[in-house]
Amino acid sequence: MVANYSDAMKLKHAKTIAKEGKCFIVERGGCDNKEFILYRECSPRNIRIGKRSTIDGILSLVKKATATETA
Repeated sequence: MVANYSDAMKLKHAKTIAKEGKCFIVERGGCDNKEFILYRECSPRNIRIGKRSTIDGILSLVKKATATETA
């Protein structure tokens, strides 16, 4: 994995991994108080897996929740 990701690229990567793992990310809050919440798509209700306040944190959570190996 490339160490020099911008925050926008990290978030896009996290959303892509989440989508492949049948999950999705919801962004809440303002510019200085942002939260990222990870949900698993289920029927009849989606299941909240967890939330993080940083992009690095949500990327790590997505990888753990979808069992994605880091190459």
